[in-house]
Amino acid sequence: MFSRTQALTLVVGAANLALGVMQVLPVTAAQHCVQAVVGMFGIMLARRHHTARLYGMILLFGFGGLFAWQLGRTGDVGGWLPLRMTLSGMVIVLVPRAEQRFAALRDHRDDG
Repeated sequence: MFSRTQALTLVVGAANLALGVMQVLPVTAAQHCVQAVVGMFGIMLARRHHTARLYGMILLFGFGGLFAWQLGRTGDVGGWLPLRMTLSGMVIVLVPRAEQRFAALRDHRDDG
């Protein structure tokens, strides 16, 4: 059974692969290649919960660092791709496992 983290990783990976391959967005060819590769990695890493979280961390810290570097270097965002990838990674990393959430609710009821 897929966890929410795995499902989000699969959706983000598939969306990035589709956007990279179909080239519907007005970005450079290099950015399309990056999107396609990041999408393939997302689909591959969605198989297990811990690798799906790793994918989220790679997006969060890798593209977050790129976004911060671009912002500090030029004072301009430099495109929406790093920001979108950073936010996607943040959502993937911060979504709790359903089992953890239910266990916390159960513990709270028992203490009540």
